[in-house]
Amino acid sequence: MAATCATHFIGIPMIVQAIAILLARPSVDRAGLPWSLCSLLVLASLLYYLRLDLRLGLIIGPLFVVAELGFLLGLRPALRDAVMSALARRMARRQRWPAHAIG
Repeated sequence: MAATCATHFIGIPMIVQAIAILLARPSVDRAGLPWSLCSLLVLASLLYYLRLDLRLGLIIGPLFVVAELGFLLGLRPALRDAVMSALARRMARRQRWPAHAIG
């Protein structure tokens, strides 16, 4: 399970960075600023999260990253186990997998 957390902790930001780099390559200057598909995607994402809820949109993402980092460092093992157990139950209900097969 720690390997999966580490993979996601490093892999997901790498994927996002790679997509951002590819989308930033073609750009057009408008109003003295370089605009690319990446900047438009970032702007659309910001507007989406701000529309959902300013407080939650800006707090939840970093909160999950900090929680994952804490779990990887071995902090709050009881909380980690409770979160993983709840996740396993939810996934088992959604996908009809046996809860013990999730990890």
